[in-house]
Amino acid sequence: MNPHHYAVVVGITQYPGGFRPLAGPVNDAEAFYQWLIDPEQGGVPEDNAKLVITPGDRPVMTLADASPSKEAVDDALWEVTERARTAMAAVPEEEQAAARECSRLYLYGAGHGIMPGTGEAALLTAKAATGRLDNVELRAYRDWYALDGTFAEVCIFADCCRTFQLLATPGVPNFNRPGEIGGTVFSLIGYATAPGKLAFEDTDESVPPDNRRGYFSRALIDGLRGAATDPDSGYVSSWTLANHVSRLVPQLTDGLPKHLSQTVSMPVEPHHLLFFGPRRARTGTGTTPGKAPQCQSGMASATPATLPATEVFHKVVIHFPANFSAPVELEVPDGQRMYWQPTDGPWTINLREGVYVIFRAGTNYDAAGLANSGAFEVAGRPSGVKARHFDVRL
Repeated sequence: MNPHHYAVVVGITQYPGGFRPLAGPVNDAEAFYQWLIDPEQGGVPEDNAKLVITPGDRPVMTLADASPSKEAVDDALWEVTERARTAMAAVPEEEQAAARECSRLYLYGAGHGIMPGTGEAALLTAKAATGRLDNVELRAYRDWYALDGTFAEVCIFADCCRTFQLLATPGVPNFNRPGEIGGTVFSLIGYATAPGKLAFEDTDESVPPDNRRGYFSRALIDGLRGAATDPDSGYVSSWTLANHVSRLVPQLTDGLPKHLSQTVSMPVEPHHLLFFGPRRARTGTGTTPGKAPQCQSGMASATPATLPATEVFHKVVIHFPANFSAPVELEVPDGQRMYWQPTDGPWTINLREGVYVIFRAGTNYDAAGLANSGAFEVAGRPSGVKARHFDVRL
């Protein structure tokens, strides 16, 4: 078990404010929670993990007593954050730097979701209603923890829709802004679907409601439990997990109409992989995509990765026209889409060599207002030269 790993897991099935009830989110949340606290899997001490779900003894609620609320999510996050700070303060000072390197926060959410104005993906709370879309905007929470620095690593997984609701206000953490910037924070965010798109759960009536799951969560937990293990290193890393989930979800949703296709968005920082669970048997003989040092009791932490030569990433800084404010998407070669709000400034991203197109989010490759129809190329790496820097001006 890793005493410096913490988690808040949220699953919401009942929405008395007017949204249809769901079958899978609580099942998914409980499955993710069980992976977390399993000593042979996630290795999170049970006291460090909070499960915030629709109460099983109140299947029908009114909006007034709907649960869980955003306040309940914030309370759980604040409790584990304070617990982490207290535990770290008890570590001998000379050991604190090493202990912090092994610290991690998981935030998992399943339920109805939206993409609010200026946000990326927001889980609707049980108190959401038309005209009052109470939500937990996940990028805002990632950004808060990136400044706070209590945890060296932050992993966020969201099994919810990302339909555009530009008039909705993103639900930000109800915490004071950090008084000082903490240490370096590395993060992984996995969204079940692309901007503007739906996420789905089992719809086959032959599947009992107690067994229904979200396709993203099913693939995610399957990968975490070992299906995404790299045969060369023996680890499940953020790299192998993203590849596994990105491949499996389209297979699980293959029967859906093409316009409803579910494409996972889980961009990975290739120069700092995150590792999940213990080392497993190694069966491969090729190049190891990442070697993880050991943290407490055999848990793997992150380290700068040694990537195969064919997977060199380049730092690309994308500059937008001064008057361009529409949210945009970029589609990478494996089909994933990433989102950016140009009003936040230039977009810094790591990309493989290739040709890319940026377009207005939620459109069929509409790049009006961008130079070169939004297209640019990352290329020209001489043999033997590592990552390069590219400035792209659209």
